[in-house]
Amino acid sequence: YTHTLFYLAQCYGNLGDAGMSSQYCAKTLQRQLDSGLSGGALADWVKNAMSLADYFFASEDFPLYAHVLRVCELLLSRQEEEVLCEAGSTAAAPVPPAVPETDMPPAPPSSGSPPPTAMTPETRTLRDMQADLCRRWIRLEVECLEVASAWHRYREGGVEGQIPERDVSPLSKILPNQGRFIGVEAYCGAGVGEGGEEAVAQTPNLITPEEIQDGESAKALFLRCAGRIEQAKKAFPLDGFVTDHIHLLQEHSKLYRALAVFDADPKRQQAMTNRRIEMLKPMLSTLSRASFDNAHKMIAYELGEAFMLLWDIKTSKYRDPATDELHLWKMKAVERTKCNAFCLGAIHLFAHFTSMYRSNERSQSCGGNGL
Repeated sequence: YTHTLFYLAQCYGNLGDAGMSSQYCAKTLQRQLDSGLSGGALADWVKNAMSLADYFFASEDFPLYAHVLRVCELLLSRQEEEVLCEAGSTAAAPVPPAVPETDMPPAPPSSGSPPPTAMTPETRTLRDMQADLCRRWIRLEVECLEVASAWHRYREGGVEGQIPERDVSPLSKILPNQGRFIGVEAYCGAGVGEGGEEAVAQTPNLITPEEIQDGESAKALFLRCAGRIEQAKKAFPLDGFVTDHIHLLQEHSKLYRALAVFDADPKRQQAMTNRRIEMLKPMLSTLSRASFDNAHKMIAYELGEAFMLLWDIKTSKYRDPATDELHLWKMKAVERTKCNAFCLGAIHLFAHFTSMYRSNERSQSCGGNGL
């Protein structure tokens, strides 16, 4: 019966019916959860559950997305206990750092350094799943803060009645158990106790966009997500995981950009925008243009917009609210110099952005792949 549910999920997926496919995926996962999971089967369940969660995120059903992530979090804790028991350890040990892939070759160890600790396949799988889970939490929290910041702009502009509604699919009405997994308390272990299922149902990790109404609630979500990003950066260092590390920097930049919307102080807005520039600008001189041209384009364009935002913040106090005209003649010489520097920085970065396309056109015209 479980296999039949799984095959139906695949069939509907191939037919393009994501809704029906998600129903049968949820039923399959629930039956597997009821039958008991351990070892590799538990790891496979977590991977499949995170794939189902991605569909919930695409449907903008953030509560269901967070619920599945929370279940995966608890099951990974159980998996970690099993791995430690198999290794003969009773104390919790940190997961070893991520092993670099092919983005950048790691530096060879010095002759006097001890050989690195061998990583078992089980530990490697656990590390990968924990990293994937952390990145999914980051994606959720960044999205929630960005949605809340967009709504805040509408409210500040006096058009609260025109706030666009999120196109949330009513998945809880069509999924079994309203899309929530039951019986999770059997996997929670002594660290969670009998309240495991209740802890999952409450999903304390979720702060929805509707709950973010002011700067304090936005800052609470910002600090939580920033902590996750710093943790993920350690698992995905620049030396070895360039693409993943750059993506984390961009998510961190989005956090600052969204948080600045809730702050009415121009000086703090400027400080947060400068922090974004400090994070991203060194990447343009660090990364190879030839190997990471797409990253150069995205970073250069975002930095150009950040410099223009600095110019807007700096000149906002000289803007007439009635006519929306700028009275730049009131600016001091020092302020004009700073504004000119912001404009010059934006011009240089947008020029770098466009130059990436010119170099691509030249390479295609000189090579055999051009039209």
